[in-house]
Amino acid sequence: MGLNGFSYKKNKEKIYVNIFNNAGIALAVVSKDWVIYEANPEFEQSPS
Repeated sequence: MGLNGFSYKKNKEKIYVNIFNNAGIALAVVSKDWVIYEANPEFEQSPS
């Protein structure tokens, strides 16, 4: 489910988050509980 280019998925003990801006670019940040990947449709799918 997405909102303003914001989508999130919970996998195991980590939450995978994709944040897109108007330019279609996302931040790549890794924190304790949140993992943010660069803008890429592949991340819409659950990691194996």
